[in-house]
Amino acid sequence: MVRESDYYIWLRDLVGNRRCYKKLIKQLDTIPFRFIFALDENRSCGGVLLRSKYAYETSMNDDDVRLGPCTVLEMLIALAGHMEDQLTCDVETWFWTLIGNLCLDQFTDDNYDARGVEYLVDTWLNRKYEPNGAGSIFPLKEYTGDCRNLDIWSQMNAWINENYPSDDSWLD
Repeated sequence: MVRESDYYIWLRDLVGNRRCYKKLIKQLDTIPFRFIFALDENRSCGGVLLRSKYAYETSMNDDDVRLGPCTVLEMLIALAGHMEDQLTCDVETWFWTLIGNLCLDQFTDDNYDARGVEYLVDTWLNRKYEPNGAGSIFPLKEYTGDCRNLDIWSQMNAWINENYPSDDSWLD
């Protein structure tokens, strides 16, 4: 069985091991990722698949890495990986963009408020954020519907389309 701390260190290293955010990263790894929409189970599965990736890289069995539900940290890292696949930035950049979108970047180790982190994460997970996505990982300025009615993958695609519009001029 792997020491839990080894897997956690591996996760932390995927997002750049920013020393001023150790408490935040640790707390995100203790919060189970919960979902309301059935399609968001895919986001949970993606986070759990990080355990398989770690197991492969360290020549271990998957079940020896970690048991239990996907954590918010695992889900956000996995989602950042999907964003990396679609856009040019890396997992670390996208992860910290998501953290900023949730306004969690205010919680450095010197200015840490565990209850504040829990409140913002719960607001997001329970879909108590604004209809335009403010308070979620994908706030949208131009979307006219209610983001709370979209699964996370659809929110991500809407956010990418709004913030990184594709250049279709090559089709002309």
